[in-house]
Amino acid sequence: MKRMGELSVQALPVVKMHPSNQLYEPQNFLAAGDLVDALVAKVDASPYFDVQGADQSRRCAALARLGREFAQSRLETIPSRFDGTVIFENQCDKNLAQTINDCFLISPKAKPGDGELLQAVHRFAVQTTDTNKITEIVCQSDLVMYLHTNRSLIYPEFMGASLADLGLGRSALSRRVEGGGVTEANVSDQKPVSTYGIVSVTPSTSCIDAFRVMRNNSVSAVAIVSEKDGKLLGAFSETDISYFADPDFAMALGLSVSQFLFLRRNALPKITHGVFAGADAFDAALQNPLYDAWRVYCKLEDKLEDVLELMSTGAVHRIWVVDDDRKPIGCVSLVDILALFQHWESPEQRELGSKKKKEEELTPQFEKTTESELKERVVATAPAGQADEQMQE
Repeated sequence: MKRMGELSVQALPVVKMHPSNQLYEPQNFLAAGDLVDALVAKVDASPYFDVQGADQSRRCAALARLGREFAQSRLETIPSRFDGTVIFENQCDKNLAQTINDCFLISPKAKPGDGELLQAVHRFAVQTTDTNKITEIVCQSDLVMYLHTNRSLIYPEFMGASLADLGLGRSALSRRVEGGGVTEANVSDQKPVSTYGIVSVTPSTSCIDAFRVMRNNSVSAVAIVSEKDGKLLGAFSETDISYFADPDFAMALGLSVSQFLFLRRNALPKITHGVFAGADAFDAALQNPLYDAWRVYCKLEDKLEDVLELMSTGAVHRIWVVDDDRKPIGCVSLVDILALFQHWESPEQRELGSKKKKEEELTPQFEKTTESELKERVVATAPAGQADEQMQE
């Protein structure tokens, strides 16, 4: 966990050393999500941690004890999602489309928002053919930022199109879970169904409960939304687990996500007037426009090239799509963009494929995303201390 934080990465390769300690065999990747799954499972199985009860101080004390135990866990005891592939150096002559398909397991037939994108991996390693030494690790973000850096070489019809016209915003971030009365305690009992939505939590949700929401919904991040009006206030993701690497700091898992955001940035909350009754200082401070830089979002009418710029400057792997009231209605993730690039055809390719059809007669490649369509999807919230939140996607 500490190493991930130091390198600002989401995963590290796990290798098996030979007796000589000079050579190794790559085994798999250990990702932040694997650590989140293992930590939440340990907390849920603990006899001295009450998931639903106890005040914050008791929860923090129990989490500190669990954190010290978890820090001593051997890697071989932590289940892996195997979120990565491996190729040899002599296979690096693949073009971009082949790399997306073969290494990230994103089919050319997949469209943004398709459920099959949940099977895509986030990274691949390149190893030597003779010694199996890992020489490079390439992530989805590397390819997306490559597209962004070289946007002048890509068709303007692609980079200059809006998210709506490209069919983006229909996030394929998670398996679908059945809604209606779903709670943090029982959401794991729900079965996947074909419904959509944004998985979110309120500022008062504890960090450990937010991680539990991610695990139970199979998402890598949740939006933090205002309990008062549903506006986007920030985000909390699996990679934030690296901030809890110090065993003694595990007690901070009992803090609210709003407290964590300020702690992570070493910032003091500054409260504005007009906050709703019942919000604590940290929840209230998040309403302050002073912290707008902490919220990375876009709108359906924004151009893809501008969204990539936001993802680059914000160093994020997903960007929330909001309406005019800044309420999250959708999400664009890295895998959606790679699937889009994989599926997109240039005007020349489309005209060639359509044979004698005139360009103006060509049907759109993607079903346009509309704000009304996204708003029909229930935006799920998970307020701390309550058991009536819905968590749908």
